Amino acid sequence: MSKIFPNGMRIELQNGQAASIISPIKDGGQGQVYKVKIASKIYALKWYKKVQDEKFQKNLVEIIEKLQNFSKCFVMPLYICKERDGKFG
Repeated sequence: MSKIFPNGMRIELQNGQAASIISPIKDGGQGQVYKVKIASKIYALKWYKKVQDEKFQKNLVEIIEKLQNFSKCFVMPLYICKERDGKFG
């Protein structure tokens, strides 16, 4: 797997926090998934390989804002990273 981010790199989040890359998890068609640490908790970060349209990213932000309405059976985003080269996670 060709990593987009090296271990230890910090990725800025839109809420002002940062995610620290621990290690890669999986490379897929849409992007790469990394094990990250945010404020001493472990999460998975999906970084999209291709530039997504503004509507796609806006939809993810709306999902985060309405998260309490979703079933616990689904994996839902908790944070959005700041864009880098027109891409985001």
